Amino acid sequence: MIREVKDRVSGLGEVDLEAGATVSRKALVEEILRTCGASATVPDEPNDLVILNRVLLNRSVSRLAMIHFDMVRFRPSYDVNLFATFRNLMTDSRKLVLLVESREFFTNLLPAGHPLSSITTIKTVELNGLR
Repeated sequence: MIREVKDRVSGLGEVDLEAGATVSRKALVEEILRTCGASATVPDEPNDLVILNRVLLNRSVSRLAMIHFDMVRFRPSYDVNLFATFRNLMTDSRKLVLLVESREFFTNLLPAGHPLSSITTIKTVELNGLR
């Protein structure tokens, strides 16, 4: 599905959360910026999010597909600050459009009170494989 969307949506970056390049939060931020076509030196935490925020705020709109998003539950470095930054960029600043592909329902991956669990503009599309 992501491949078809990429063919139709100009400038859609893709980040695979199963890739080794996304294990740490800093590496994830580097990969997000790289796939969005932005070059920046990313410092260690917590300033990695400062750079992510600054770079994406200075762009028109960034479109990003995150595949294998169900891996977030196994990435302890993907903390509340990362998801709060995503939420701000998506809802308040409207600088990030995020497409999430997961083997689990998005809402099942986030605990109650999680910064992304209260976004009301999330649309879920369930695709069933061929039987």
